[in-house]
Amino acid sequence: MDASTILPLLIVVGLFVILVKEWLEPDVAAWTAVGVILLTGLMPVGDVLQALGNPAPVTVACMFILGSALERSGVVSWLAHSLGRFGGQKETTAQMVLCGFACLASAIINNTAVVVVMMPVALAMARSARFSSSKILMPLSYAVILGGTCSLIGTSSNLSVQGVLRAKGLPELGFFEFTPLGLIYAAIGVTYLMTVGRKLLPDHGVEDDAEQSVEAPLLVQYVVTENSTLVGQTLVTTLLDKLPGVDVLEVRRRGVPLHDRLDALGIRVGDRLLLTSRVGGQLNFGTLDDAASGLGMNLLEARESGMMEVVVPSDTSIADRRLGEMGLRQKYAVRVSRLIRDGEVLSHELGSEPLRPGDQLQLTGPVAGLERVIAETELSPVNKRSEVPTLSRAGWTVAGLFAAFVIGSALHDFYPNVFHLPVEGVAVLAVLALFLSRAVPHKGIYADVNWSIVFLIAGMLVVGTMLEHTGTAKQLAVVMAETLKDLPPWMIISLTYLGAMILTELISNNAVATMFTPVAINLAVELGFEPRPLIMAVLFATSASFATPVGYQTNTLIYGVGGYRFSDFIRVGLPLNAVLWIVASILIPWFWPV
Repeated sequence: MDASTILPLLIVVGLFVILVKEWLEPDVAAWTAVGVILLTGLMPVGDVLQALGNPAPVTVACMFILGSALERSGVVSWLAHSLGRFGGQKETTAQMVLCGFACLASAIINNTAVVVVMMPVALAMARSARFSSSKILMPLSYAVILGGTCSLIGTSSNLSVQGVLRAKGLPELGFFEFTPLGLIYAAIGVTYLMTVGRKLLPDHGVEDDAEQSVEAPLLVQYVVTENSTLVGQTLVTTLLDKLPGVDVLEVRRRGVPLHDRLDALGIRVGDRLLLTSRVGGQLNFGTLDDAASGLGMNLLEARESGMMEVVVPSDTSIADRRLGEMGLRQKYAVRVSRLIRDGEVLSHELGSEPLRPGDQLQLTGPVAGLERVIAETELSPVNKRSEVPTLSRAGWTVAGLFAAFVIGSALHDFYPNVFHLPVEGVAVLAVLALFLSRAVPHKGIYADVNWSIVFLIAGMLVVGTMLEHTGTAKQLAVVMAETLKDLPPWMIISLTYLGAMILTELISNNAVATMFTPVAINLAVELGFEPRPLIMAVLFATSASFATPVGYQTNTLIYGVGGYRFSDFIRVGLPLNAVLWIVASILIPWFWPV
C-alpha cells in the first residue's frame, strides 16, 4: 500500500472504533466521517453529492413507510391475532406457528415492526400455555432475521448492498434473486430453534401476573375550593408534605394540564389535581379523602388506573435521555412504576436514570395518557388490549397497495424489458398512492421512519465510495488476493462471509455492508472471480446476526422483555451463526458459481 491510502484507512479504522465503543450514534459517526472526507479533500463535493443521490436510502425510507402503514392500518395485527388462535396450548406448537409467520412477514415487512406487533401475541401464547416468555421471544427475533434474507426488501442491509452495486454500475440484485438460499436459511434456522436451540433457550420461569406486575393504584381527582389552604402555596410544602405516600400526576387549570414543576407551581382556586399513591405505597383511599377534605379539596371522581409495559427500542433518539427529561407526568399524567434492565428491577430514583435500548418500563396512569405515550413517543408497547382487531377499509387499501408494490417489483425482476421501473421507483409510487388514498395519516407515518438508519446508509455509502475513489478498496483487495490466492474459491467465499459476520456482531450491519462490499468486489476482480458469490457472502453475513443482543434491532427489543442475559444470546446464537456459515460456504458457490 502507498501513502495515499493511509488517511482513508485511518478514517475507516477510526469509524470502526467509534462504532464499537459507541462513542457516537452510528448515523452521527458515519456523517462525521463524511465531514472529515470533505475537509481533507479525499473526494470532491460533487462526488459526495452524487453518492448521496444513491436510491438506497430513499428505498429504505419507503419500506419503513409501507411497513408502518401496514401496522397502523391493523393489517399486521389482524394477521398476528388471527394466527394466535392456532398457537395451541403447547410450547412447541406456539414456537412453530410464531416462527413460521414471523419468517413470512419479515420477508416483505420491516423486521422491527413485525416484532413490535408479534410480542404481545407471543406473550399471550406463553401465558396461555404456561411456559416462560424467554422460550418464545428469542425464537421470534431470530425468525424475523431469517425471514429478512428471503427478499431484497427483507432487511435494510440488503438495500445497502444494492446501493453499492448501483454506485459501481454492476448488475443489481433481483427482488427474489436470493430467495432460494434465504428459504434454506429460514428452514435450517427454524429447525435449529425447534431442536438444539430449543434446549439451549433459557427458562426464566412462568410469569405469574400477581408476582410480576405492580398492582394498578386508584386514580382520584379533586378540585381546589375557595377555602382551601393550598391556594397560593406549592404542593410540595402542603399536600405532599402531609401525605408523602401520594403522587400528583396532573394539575389542570381551566381544562389545560400545567407542565410546571410541582415545587414551583402555585395552586389556585378551581385547579384540578389528579392523585394516586406512590409506587409501593400503601395509602388508603379513606385516609387520602379525609386529608383532602381537611385541605379544602372536593372529590370529583375515583377510578382505576391503566397499566402498560413498554420497551426502549434500539436506534432511538430517546436513548441516554433521563426519564425525568421525558416529561411523562407533565405531558401524559403517566408515571414509571418499574424499570427492568438486563433482567434486574432498578430500585433507586428512576427520574435521573438514563434510558438504554432494551429497557422495559411499566407505566401507570389514565388509559388515554398511556395511549398518547405510545402514539407520540418512540417507546414500543409490550402488551396491548386483548380484543381481536378487525380489518377495516383502510386496511384493505393498504394491503392492496403493498401487494401491488411486491407484484410490480417482481415484474421488473422477471420481465425487465416490459416493466422498466426498478424497485425504488415502484416503492416511491406505492408511497405516493398511499398518501393520496389517505388510508392512514401521513404525518404520523413520518414518525415511524427510522431516520437514523436512513442517514446511516447515506453516510456509509459516501464512505464506501471514498474507499473506491481513493483506490483504497482496490489496494486492500490486492493485499487480500495475494494472501488468499492459493486457497480454493469456496474457502475464499467462506472467509469473506466469516469476516463480515464477525464485524456485524460488533457494529451496524448496514455499516459493514456498505464498507465491506466494495472490498469484496475488488477482491473478486483481483482473483479473476465473478463478483456475485462474494457479494452474496457479504449480503447474507450482514443479514444474519444472532450472537449478541446489540447486533440487530429486534434482538435489542426482546432483550429486556424476555429477561435475557448477554450470555443467553451467545449460547443460542453462536451455534446458529456457525451452522449458517457452513451452509453459506457450501451453497453460495453452488447458487452463484465463481
